[in-house]
Amino acid sequence: MIIWIFIIFLYSPCVLGEKELWCIDNNGVSTASLTPTLEDASGQDEIFTVNDRVMLYCCFTSKQPVQVKWYKDDIPLKIGAKYQFDENNQVFSIVNGSKLDNGAYRCEGSNQHGRQSWSITVSIRLPPCYQRPTVYSLQTNVTVKKGTNATLTCIVQLEKDCSAQAQAFYWRNPQGRIMIKNTNTLTSTGRNKDVLMKITIKDVKKSQIGTYKCIARNAHGKSSSGVWLNVE
Repeated sequence: MIIWIFIIFLYSPCVLGEKELWCIDNNGVSTASLTPTLEDASGQDEIFTVNDRVMLYCCFTSKQPVQVKWYKDDIPLKIGAKYQFDENNQVFSIVNGSKLDNGAYRCEGSNQHGRQSWSITVSIRLPPCYQRPTVYSLQTNVTVKKGTNATLTCIVQLEKDCSAQAQAFYWRNPQGRIMIKNTNTLTSTGRNKDVLMKITIKDVKKSQIGTYKCIARNAHGKSSSGVWLNVE
């Protein structure tokens, strides 16, 4: 008796780290067709931290070879110092992610029988801060005339490459009350990401003389600095 053994090669399982994506159904029987089928992939929304290795994957199966291409904002991506491709291009990596890498990515598997694609939105965020901020006043004494406007300013120094989103910035008047009106905070676009705190006190009165405190707080504590307002 002659027994014939047929082996069907599937193109192609992808392996991501310790996770094996073999692209077969629960019964172990291949469901691959001639046209590419997306069996597993990164989520449609992926979040990473600045300087992380960004890794995305799309696992296609087919009875015929599949060519996999990656796009960002519909522009083809090519291997280089920044981009890496593994597992027959099914795994795509960015060596050191930055906010410039935010965007819409798309993997596309194709062969002579058809094509299939999958879209992934990547968001790369700054890491949280690991120490309390530092606050100092640009002018420790401000003198204005009665009836005019007084603008007080402080600078908040954050850690390098640290997110300001987890911070709270506010002012207190000489009586210790939090001031809401006419306040503004601006984050510098420079590398140090300093925050400029400003408050404008309109139609100043003699009764408003005193020390105004600018305060910055995060999960690790708070810092403050005082500005003395004098009214002539």
